[in-house]
Amino acid sequence: YIMNKKNLVAKTSELISQMDNDQINQIIAAINSTRDLNMRAKTNQLNVGDLVKLNMKSGKTVVGNIFKVNQKTVLVKTTLGEKWKVSGTLLSLVD
Repeated sequence: YIMNKKNLVAKTSELISQMDNDQINQIIAAINSTRDLNMRAKTNQLNVGDLVKLNMKSGKTVVGNIFKVNQKTVLVKTTLGEKWKVSGTLLSLVD
């Protein structure tokens, strides 16, 4: 499966390199639309009060409770009292 993904990305990159600017803009619009749908679907699975974690690029894990769910973003209050506004796609429920 991973090898198929790599092949798919390589083939896609090759096709994109052959496109004109208008075609590239259409691809960008399709990617942005798909990302938006994915973000909304993930955010819709989250509820106020859920305990979630956010894995930072630095390797640090932040844990907190959701106190507001917007269409695309989620507001989380951490156990240290910090408030974060993040995409729902970056959060994982804590078991």
